[in-house]
Amino acid sequence: MGKARWAAVGCATLFALPFCAAGIATIFSAPRFSGEDLAMRIAGGSVFLIGGLAIIFIAVALSRATSDAYQLRRQHPDEPWMWRRDWAANAIQDRSGYGIGALLFFAVMWNLISSPLLFVFPWREMRGSLVVVLPFLFPAVGVLLLIGVMYLAAQRMKYGVSICHIDHLPIVPGRPFHGEIEARIREMPASGFDLRLSCVRRVTGGRSSTETVVWEETQKIALATPAYEGAHIPFTFAIPADAEPTSTAIGPSKIVWRLQAAAEVPGVDYSANFEVPVFATGETPAVIEPVWPAPDVDFANWTPDPASHIKLGITPTGGEEITVGPATKGRVGFVLFTVIWYAALAGMYAMQVPRFFPGFFAVVGLIIVVIGCDWLFGRSVIRADRRSLSLQRTWLGFGSPRSIAPHDVTAITTSIGGTQNGAAVYDVVVRCGETKHNAARYVQSKRDAEMVAARVRRAIGLT
Repeated sequence: MGKARWAAVGCATLFALPFCAAGIATIFSAPRFSGEDLAMRIAGGSVFLIGGLAIIFIAVALSRATSDAYQLRRQHPDEPWMWRRDWAANAIQDRSGYGIGALLFFAVMWNLISSPLLFVFPWREMRGSLVVVLPFLFPAVGVLLLIGVMYLAAQRMKYGVSICHIDHLPIVPGRPFHGEIEARIREMPASGFDLRLSCVRRVTGGRSSTETVVWEETQKIALATPAYEGAHIPFTFAIPADAEPTSTAIGPSKIVWRLQAAAEVPGVDYSANFEVPVFATGETPAVIEPVWPAPDVDFANWTPDPASHIKLGITPTGGEEITVGPATKGRVGFVLFTVIWYAALAGMYAMQVPRFFPGFFAVVGLIIVVIGCDWLFGRSVIRADRRSLSLQRTWLGFGSPRSIAPHDVTAITTSIGGTQNGAAVYDVVVRCGETKHNAARYVQSKRDAEMVAARVRRAIGLT
């Protein structure tokens, strides 16, 4: 394994050396030029040099990780939860900082490639045209990327690497497990810690990959134990007996279990992300113990989280009226994305690009805008009593209600309706036999979605 490892690193280095040499030669030749040529040569040379060094660095890091994994697999062939050193030591490390280097590399490369547009763009010929905004779009995106990297770096510097301990590894489907997170956090958040355990299916095809949340559970931990270097955050979760285990085989589809912790504190917020091992070991599933802190099972006295934008009311007939307002998180990002998308589209029209391409991107952009508007402005209103069930989805107050007879309803359940910033959002679904109706969309919390479904079931008399 050692010879193969260094052979792979050597091949990658030989492949990267011409890029490094070309970058160095281009940069050293730059002083002989001026103006636009100087900027182009410095940017181009930097791209080649940084790209070549990145290839060598990635090859060394991957070879080391592959070698460690190979040794652990040989030592524990039938125990895949021992194939990672942090899993084997029961000290699971926060992986949220792993992507900072990759994001920094991408941001630097983006800026090096896009910034020369400001020097080579024909300003005089395009004066008075909408195309003049085009050269500023890509550098602006680069600046936003750098701001994001700086925030993540500040978060890492402030909180360091959090560690998660589980009482018993691996985590077995159908059995509850307990643990705690060691966080270097000095200021206890007033709103507590938000914990999210997710089962994610990651599908890789070609150059892209997609992630789908298969199952998710959330908790809010109000109390944490102060420690010398910060705080210990206790938790208890129970996952279904039929849950899919963590994937170990190489293939296009993988199952990953993630435990995410977040808290709002003054300045830079706390955030940590752990990959936890879930494997079936043949243990008999146990009766699920009550989760700590105990969930609010009394839905009659349930109070929605203010961040959920759910309002409870009473209809004139004494029934339930539940309003699920639009989301507020991510609005700035969506608006910025839409502006950049359509500014680029306007640039394509102004530059007389063949009509097929701007037409295609216009259709895709319209679909994105419709979905985004439903997320940003859509409001779900449910009115329910023993005689009627009314479901209404409105945009800025416009939308007609749909009436359903309570005796036609066979079930009212919740389901994952999508993801928002990597977290699942939930729909409340009314089933009438094989027919499904969305009663509420984009509910931020699984607990809130379940409480809404329970209150509607009670209002129409569905057991």
